Amino acid sequence: MDQRRKAWDWRGSISMVLVLAVLAMLSLGLIHTVRQEYRGLQPETRPLNGWYYMAAGRRVEVTLPATVTLPAGEDALVLSNDSLTLDLAGQTISAAGAEYGLRVTLGEQTLYAYEDELFPRNAQMKAKLRCDASLPLNMAPGETLRLHFSGGNGVYRLREVYTGSGGAVFRRHVAEEAPTIWLVSVMTFLALGAAVIAAYLTRIRLKEPRLLNVAAFLLLGGLWLLTDSSLLQQAAARPATLCVASFDAFMLMGVPMIHFVRNTGEMRRYRSLRALCWLFYANAFCQCLLNFLLGVPYIDMLFVTHLLLLAGVAMLAGVMLREYRARAQAELRAILAAFALLGASGVLAMALYWLFRIPFYGVIFQVGILLFVLLLLCSLAISLATNIRFRAKAEVYQRIAKEDKLTGIGNRRAFDELLDEIEQRADQYEDVALAFLDLNGLKETNDIYGHSAGDELLIAAANCIRDAFDGEGQFFRIGGDEFCAVVCNPCGSAQSWFQRLDEEIDRYNAREDRSGGRLDIARGMSCLRDEQGRVKRISDWKYEADKRMYVDKGDKGRL
Repeated sequence: MDQRRKAWDWRGSISMVLVLAVLAMLSLGLIHTVRQEYRGLQPETRPLNGWYYMAAGRRVEVTLPATVTLPAGEDALVLSNDSLTLDLAGQTISAAGAEYGLRVTLGEQTLYAYEDELFPRNAQMKAKLRCDASLPLNMAPGETLRLHFSGGNGVYRLREVYTGSGGAVFRRHVAEEAPTIWLVSVMTFLALGAAVIAAYLTRIRLKEPRLLNVAAFLLLGGLWLLTDSSLLQQAAARPATLCVASFDAFMLMGVPMIHFVRNTGEMRRYRSLRALCWLFYANAFCQCLLNFLLGVPYIDMLFVTHLLLLAGVAMLAGVMLREYRARAQAELRAILAAFALLGASGVLAMALYWLFRIPFYGVIFQVGILLFVLLLLCSLAISLATNIRFRAKAEVYQRIAKEDKLTGIGNRRAFDELLDEIEQRADQYEDVALAFLDLNGLKETNDIYGHSAGDELLIAAANCIRDAFDGEGQFFRIGGDEFCAVVCNPCGSAQSWFQRLDEEIDRYNAREDRSGGRLDIARGMSCLRDEQGRVKRISDWKYEADKRMYVDKGDKGRL
């Protein structure tokens, strides 16, 4: 047992290394693509310099990105730029600072003012956004461009401001969101792959519902990442709708993983897992209801989802740990490591979100999700490999149990199982032909030429029956010298089958290399339906075929 476990651990490690190698190559390709993208965008977008602000009556120059700290008692910050040239007319200016209520003005004209619209965001969500404004075509030389910030408590962390054509700025935004786009693409690809594999396994009767659980988790995770990206929210006509979809997907992400754990081994016996699943559903339903009826912002209820996710991951990890201690399996160890990794990345991301208010908290969690899924897929690969191996062995044993060892055709057990199936589904068949066949003279062959010659005669009889009925029916050895053939929904006739049988018998008897004994097979056939189309009783059907076979045997004996 220990050696087998070590073997599967080794195979699981190889699978994990291969998956991580593919991930590394994809990451290198992403880095190269993003680098080339940035190189291509440098001539199209350029930083806008020449910023300053007034503090205590004096001008303070600022080179962005920078952190600006105002004198005590001052809160609002106004960055000004007097260096605009006419070649910038019609260009797009891109800045950050939605968390500070950014407003962009040119002279007395307001070009942009951030508003939460229908969906309130917190500072972390606003910090991810880029705020784009178009400079007018009729701008006058010497006009002052101003960026107005407020609510920073005198400290403002400012990012680079750049300009370019509308298309160039958009492509720059796409390049900045390249990691998220890549991650969503990988998650979607993995989800579709998991769904296709699950469908194939179902087709071959080797169900693995956890693959669908992983696919659902990846799709929900991809939906959350996509709708939470600043690029899509900036480009969408209804960003509030995207924000609602993002929160809904985030609230339900834990559900597929609970089902994954419940479908592992004997985990369904833990009723707490079902209760946890309903708790996630209740959280999503209650938050939607509170927002719709009372107008409570989703952002004010986000901490509930965060706490529920942390508690859920901790509970799942605890249950898996308990199960692993009871049954130290490689699959359980991989799943336990996956949940530990997801919990660690979630705690780190939430610390960045709540304590440090860093806007790129999601990157940590996104990487944790991807590694979490890869570990789960590795555990599934281990489980599937084990199941396929055991199933292959079971199929071999089952085939051996239903196969006659001497002739290689079906045995009495296989024949009885087929008759049971025909009896249960008799009305679904147009007709079924049953032929009983008996090898004549086997005892004499054994007495005169020996049992090896008798075995050769039995094998020859099986081969002749197979060749006569091959492609149309199934054939069995049901006794020492007794055979039978069953043809469901027959297209031919008894005469054609028996004619082919006689041709095969004559061909064998003409051989010079046979050990001895002449092959002769008595036969009798009966149809499941009578002349009026009514289904006979199975016992009557068998008796009729057997009786006709013995009649044929008697006729041949008289001859």
